[in-house]
Parts: sequence; structure tokens; C-alpha cells
Amino acid sequence: MWTLALISMSWMLTNLKRKTENGHCQNVDHKHQDRNPRLCHIGSEFHKELYDECLKSLEDTVRVMKDNPPQVVPEKL
Repeated sequence: MWTLALISMSWMLTNLKRKTENGHCQNVDHKHQDRNPRLCHIGSEFHKELYDECLKSLEDTVRVMKDNPPQVVPEKL
């Protein structure tokens, strides 16, 4: 399950990075080019926010795990 979660997060971050850099947008009311890359500033900002939120979520998960490591059962005396 952990491997699947890492693969999913990696795919999500890579996909959002690409969409940010290409200005991915399907909104006909926004100024953008007709073809790929769309180069829409609004779409780029939107996907950058999603990228930042996903990355923060991953970083928060790692921080919580580091701050709360499992306790080893003590040896019987």
C-alpha cells in the first residue's frame, strides 16, 4: 500500500508540475493560446496551488511520522 501511495503522489506532483508549466486551462473565458501549451496564467496559478498543497501534505505526513516514531516493546527482565 505504501508503494502505491508513493507512486500515486509522485504521479500527482509530476502531473501538476507539468500543468503549471504549460498553463493548462480549459476555461474559454481566460486568455490563453489555442493549442498546447495553453500558457494560461490563471490555470498555471491554479495548478501551482494544488501542487503546493499536495507537497505540503506529503511533507506533513513525513514530519508527523518523524515526530511520533513507534515505541519498541521493552525487553522482559
